[in-house]
Amino acid sequence: ACLDLSNYPLHELVSVRKKTYHSKANWKLLADNFMEYYHLPTVHPALTTVSGVDNHHRKQGAGQYIGFVTNPLTKGGQPIDPGTLPVMPGLKDDEEQTGVFHHLFPNVFYFLLPSHMFCVRLDPMDATNTIEHADLLVHPSLLDDAKVKEETAELNAKIDAIMGFYDMTNMEDIHACELVQEGIKAKNYDGGRVSFRFEETIHRFQNMLIDHMVGYPGRIPKGDADIPFYIGGKTDLDARDQLVQQPGELQ
Repeated sequence: ACLDLSNYPLHELVSVRKKTYHSKANWKLLADNFMEYYHLPTVHPALTTVSGVDNHHRKQGAGQYIGFVTNPLTKGGQPIDPGTLPVMPGLKDDEEQTGVFHHLFPNVFYFLLPSHMFCVRLDPMDATNTIEHADLLVHPSLLDDAKVKEETAELNAKIDAIMGFYDMTNMEDIHACELVQEGIKAKNYDGGRVSFRFEETIHRFQNMLIDHMVGYPGRIPKGDADIPFYIGGKTDLDARDQLVQQPGELQ
């Protein structure tokens, strides 16, 4: 089912750190990279101590976006560990232990953790170059509380460390995507297979791209509630076959 974000005070968040990146890769490769997560152990060993691969789960509603979560988040001795900063006001129960990851079609994605948000906008320059505009956002009550308690310096140090962690992680991704950009130049490369467990997200993204390219930009992809079998687990083959045989439907 679609994840309910109504408890998250997203409209109140403020940007506390910014950075711009230049990637020598097509913007769609950067988007693909955000959506799939089997690369995490090899490319992001530090990130997996907080957002483990086995704790990643699809959480998808109908709409032109891609959604998944990490639950529960774990403490790995990293700047983004749960508890490093107070959680945003209004969060309840499981939300305080959940990382939310959304790609908003076509070119915005974000990491939404209980205490902060890291958001990236992809700005395509040409077929092999993309500018990334990144922001780290927190709730203003965090800044106000630190000021009252005369702990602004300590808070700034934590925010710097969090931004440094995302900077490291993003540079790891950019390096990987630039290698892929070089690799797809190979004349013998004619595309690859999609992993059902780890790349259903990419399949969804590519379907949306295709829709826009062939003249169906308004078609809305379905969500979990509309799919009669469990993504990433045991599959009811009869239900799946019935679904994929429906003409004109996005899977």
